Amino acid sequence: MLRIRLIKEPNAHPLIALEDLSKIGIGTYRMSVSNNDHIAALKAAMEYGGTLIDTASNYQYGKSEALIGSFIKENPQKDVFVITKAGYILPDIDHRFINSLLKKGMGNNEIINYNGTFHCLHPDFILKRIKQSLKKLNRKFIDGFLLHNPEYFLYANPGMKTEYYVKIKKAFEVLEDLVKKQVIRYYGVSSNTLPFRNEHCFATSMPMLLSLSNEVSKSNHFKLVQFPYNLLEHDAKLPMVNGQSLISLLKENGIKSFANRPLNINTAGGLIRLAYSQNNITSDFDQQADHDLQHFLNLIQGKLNSKFGPSSLTDFEPVNQFISTWKAAASHQGVQHLYERILKPFLDFIYSDAQIKDNLTNQLFKYSLAYASKNMQLKTGQFLEGLSKNQGIHFENNTELATLACRSYLNDGIDHILVGLTKKEYVDQFKTIF
Repeated sequence: MLRIRLIKEPNAHPLIALEDLSKIGIGTYRMSVSNNDHIAALKAAMEYGGTLIDTASNYQYGKSEALIGSFIKENPQKDVFVITKAGYILPDIDHRFINSLLKKGMGNNEIINYNGTFHCLHPDFILKRIKQSLKKLNRKFIDGFLLHNPEYFLYANPGMKTEYYVKIKKAFEVLEDLVKKQVIRYYGVSSNTLPFRNEHCFATSMPMLLSLSNEVSKSNHFKLVQFPYNLLEHDAKLPMVNGQSLISLLKENGIKSFANRPLNINTAGGLIRLAYSQNNITSDFDQQADHDLQHFLNLIQGKLNSKFGPSSLTDFEPVNQFISTWKAAASHQGVQHLYERILKPFLDFIYSDAQIKDNLTNQLFKYSLAYASKNMQLKTGQFLEGLSKNQGIHFENNTELATLACRSYLNDGIDHILVGLTKKEYVDQFKTIF
């Protein structure tokens, strides 16, 4: 088993008590050390009284943890409570670890492959990740460490709940030992299925986790759980165990709750983002965008003609997909997928010069982002109309939609809310509730 050195020297960094954590935490899923906006957002959050940062070893392939480590190094006077998570395997980075398990004959039992997503709860993997996280975070200890979506074991092995909880208990034993060695302070679980009713085949049972932690140690440090909570996904406040809600069960047992995806709601009609942005799409903007698209298509047509002889743009499916969807995406991720997964491979095929390709697409990419923002606002408006009509939930001021929603979660009993505040202006909106 991998070993982590016991910390012998006193911790120089001030320890923030669980009771003193800021209500709003910075979720760094889309944040990276290479982005100056993200660094500025962290600084602003701390200036407003933020003390909580959430990350994971797989976020941005480790660059999210590196961002936090860089911030801590450059701002040693700031007191921060850092939560990180592990569970996801990155095959192109973790191939040596995978091979080591395979050599031990443990690959099939310990490495989960669910629709191309690789996951592992093996103690060796947890220790490996914690050692890496300590280095990236530039710290000698981790405030909070969570098992990251352990339910992937159940996704790949429906019905094997006994085995599922055996694996979690083994992980808890390792983590409790690391608390004794001052490597971590608290541990817990981040799971999308914690709010599910216990009889659900993919549910991660909170009563079972409490039981397991008490079996490991009566004075255990299992103190943190994280799960989705928003205007639609709010089962955590509904009765589930003997008429008790997940939120009330957590409070009864001194477990802190952390809501993730508070502004991103998964609906049958796709993602809804609870954030207001100014619609800057004017008729002049629309005309200029169409003009620039036509110029782009003319250049592509000329390149195809010179490379292959007389050609029709409609003969190339990536071009058809781009034309039909470049104004239709409703999220930043959708725009990125369109340009990086559909358009870029096609341009790589016909152009060898990277600069030319960038020049061709940079302005169009900005247009698509603007249309995506508009489309998301329309979807959000329709969703809020439905809430008002069907559930009687009203938001009078759309410019404060995000903060109003988060205040409502706190009123429901959620302890802390993790928000992806990637720019200082986003942080500014939350300055009164940190």
